[in-house]
Amino acid sequence: MAFKLLLFRGIKTEQDKLLFGSYCNFVQCLTEIGLKKDYDLDKIYKRYMGFVYENISKNDKEFGLEIESILPLFSYLQHSQGGRGSFIEKIISLLNQNVTRNSKISELPFIFSNFSKFKLLKMYDDEDIDKSTLKTINALRKQFKSNFDWMANKEDNITFDLLKFEKDTLKLSDIKNRVDSGGTSARGESWKKILDTIKLLNENKIVLQDKVTGTKYTLLDYLTKNGIKTLNLSFSLIYNIDGTPATKEGDRSNGFLSESIKRYKTILREIETHFNFKSVKKDEEKITLSCDFQNNGKKIKIEVSGLYGINIIREFFTNGVKTWQDVENKIELYDDIWLTLKTVIEDRKILIKKNKNLLIYFNEIYNSLDKEKIKKIIFKDSLDITDIQNFLKAYEKEIDKITDNKPHIINAFIIFCLYKKAIGSL
Repeated sequence: MAFKLLLFRGIKTEQDKLLFGSYCNFVQCLTEIGLKKDYDLDKIYKRYMGFVYENISKNDKEFGLEIESILPLFSYLQHSQGGRGSFIEKIISLLNQNVTRNSKISELPFIFSNFSKFKLLKMYDDEDIDKSTLKTINALRKQFKSNFDWMANKEDNITFDLLKFEKDTLKLSDIKNRVDSGGTSARGESWKKILDTIKLLNENKIVLQDKVTGTKYTLLDYLTKNGIKTLNLSFSLIYNIDGTPATKEGDRSNGFLSESIKRYKTILREIETHFNFKSVKKDEEKITLSCDFQNNGKKIKIEVSGLYGINIIREFFTNGVKTWQDVENKIELYDDIWLTLKTVIEDRKILIKKNKNLLIYFNEIYNSLDKEKIKKIIFKDSLDITDIQNFLKAYEKEIDKITDNKPHIINAFIIFCLYKKAIGSL
């Protein structure tokens, strides 16, 4: 029995920082489902599907027990994003020196003046980082706010999921995990960001003011001042519904491509009806267009595209990453979540049959009997099965009344320890 558990090991790598907070949340929520016999997320849906334990048990008691044990857990997993969307952005940023995430147009001064520190600020949520690093980040935030004012409307301060800054090119993209993520409305919102950014350029609106010098800048002013010659705007889709890398054909077959084409045409009309946009090149089949934007003697190239699957890799990755499988292979595998899920399913079966289970019993011990002894096990950096077995010997009689499944007993204690680590870390 050799589990690789992040919550016991603790944060050792930059990727661990990205995972730790979400792992704590998943372990806590899944375990708390195991502590409550009547835990239910959607009683109307259960009734609609006929997934009512008492009703199923009349015909098949074992299957009724399976459904009642499993359904709340998978219902939680289905409805909980658990940071999945932001994790995709974070892992792309982690694997690429010139890429960051969740960037606003108002943050361009910070991006251009100190990209590495800006990336640090955006890479980690406050709960993912140690106090010393958080202190540094807060100082950077304060410095950024003191140097520049955002002069345009709040609606003009557009946020993109991914930003790549390299040499004279700035790439901004909104990214979705699957072609059906968020439906047509979410897709429309992402394409609208591209349109609104182009409008912001064309309107020649003052967007930033340097509070030190008093200088005011339009978006074009600030981009060209910082050496940007190409502004690349895209909407990106990683996977088809079946889990294969996203393709235009997969997008079309699932009925979502038409929304992208409609939004692409709206952007094209905006460009073709204003004289500041020159040398327009368009390809509706590839969902791409490019043009030169000129105003007040300044010029920038604009590129717009819909990116699918492998094309996202080409635009945002370096360091030998050529496929999404390469990305997946760089993500560290831990056992915390699947082991919690497996253990809680088994323990919920016991709870339904006996009105008590191991998680509840271990919690009773922790709260009233040998709290300090359990703490010595829980707050170690590594897991010692022998320590667990020795500790549990004193409670064999009570444990045997609940279950004689030895592997499950060990697993349940491990998960209880993970749970206590998780709630101590949130």
